[in-house]
Amino acid sequence: MGKLSITHRLTLYGMLTALYVVLSYVSIPLPGINGKIAFAALPIIFAATSFGLVDALIIATFGSFLMQILQYGIQITTPLWLIPPILRALVIGIVAEIYFHKNDKLSNHKVIYALTSLVAGLVVTGANTAAIYLDGVILGYDSAIVWLSTLLRFVTSIITTVVLTIICYPLCRRMEDWFLNKS
Repeated sequence: MGKLSITHRLTLYGMLTALYVVLSYVSIPLPGINGKIAFAALPIIFAATSFGLVDALIIATFGSFLMQILQYGIQITTPLWLIPPILRALVIGIVAEIYFHKNDKLSNHKVIYALTSLVAGLVVTGANTAAIYLDGVILGYDSAIVWLSTLLRFVTSIITTVVLTIICYPLCRRMEDWFLNKS
């Protein structure tokens, strides 16, 4: 993200963090499987593929923290719920950084982009499942249902990842061009 000034960078952080929070309230229900396609990951994916690992980690950390406070308040398990978005930023950000070091962009490689998004989605689903279980153990509610719904959660994750990849790929390419040409 060397092309952006500190002012542009801070503005980008504020805008993408706010977008993360707003998109955390937006989802499409998946009829028949009791799941939903959520869109909060879009700013993290955009930050990782366009600007890199550190920027994606900042958006994921602050965005998920604000979302947790607004939706659930601060609880002893709040840090557990920050981990899945941070893992998404790590997975996609690390792969994006590999391409940045080659003076290339992850978004120039559709198949690797899609596979990276899929792996990140599956990692996030696993982390969310573990967080639900640990949340139940710590707060004392029955979390046995978590393991029964794990397969369904992974099916939903794959559907969500496909939808997000289809949406985010062209969106990220356009936004990258716009941001990098405006700086």
